[in-house]
Amino acid sequence: MPQRTASDTTLARVTRLLDLFEGRRTPLSSQQIADALDAPRSSVGTLLKALAELGWLSLDRRSATYFPTARFGRWGGWLSDARWLDPRLVDAVHALQHATSETVSLSAPGDLTAEVIYVAGQSGGIRLAIEVGQRLPLAHSAIGWAHCSTLPDTTIRSLAVRSAAADGSRRGSAAAIKDLLEHARQARQLGYAYAAGEVLADVAAFAAPVPAGLAAQPLVLSVGGPRDRVWRQRSKLPKALLAAAAGLAARDSIST
Repeated sequence: MPQRTASDTTLARVTRLLDLFEGRRTPLSSQQIADALDAPRSSVGTLLKALAELGWLSLDRRSATYFPTARFGRWGGWLSDARWLDPRLVDAVHALQHATSETVSLSAPGDLTAEVIYVAGQSGGIRLAIEVGQRLPLAHSAIGWAHCSTLPDTTIRSLAVRSAAADGSRRGSAAAIKDLLEHARQARQLGYAYAAGEVLADVAAFAAPVPAGLAAQPLVLSVGGPRDRVWRQRSKLPKALLAAAAGLAARDSIST
């Protein structure tokens, strides 16, 4: 197992620190932060001082508490603003949600996970609760399988091995590779992927890759909801999903 470096530890603490502020949404002292991160106060103090000097955090010396700065919020704020997305993508998400009455999302696949970047859901009733910023495993989700359908098999094999190692899977790399390759090949054949109970036991979803050229990164369009309800619509939902993807491809070809 590769040995973790000091920079790895620091980056992990910064990530956990930002998650902590997102959850608490209140100024915190260095002791409160050290306790929450389960880290030495001296190390946390050094980190907080560095982040304050960089302009990421502000220090209120009266209460000896830290809080993220507006400048830091502005750096990443554009990512949660739908205006950076192609309007055709936003329109397609809302049209698919209207047609299916289920939760529809756009996700951006990364290395081993996909991040949800846009969601349109029901206003009430039983629905799939998914949030912007939520991450889903590529190897164990319809979104991930749909993305894998666009990748060469060599890349899929590598992804499966690394995912199994990261998950601490006992099934072994060979089984993980076989499963992921099969899901990707099925998604290529159908044009979409289907998963039920992979991420959450009572949730199912269909997902399809968004045609290239509509965004700066690969994207996946997904529609999902309660498992039983999605299964009852197993003929309707994939057709609506594929129609939305085909519509995006047609619009892209017209614009270019």
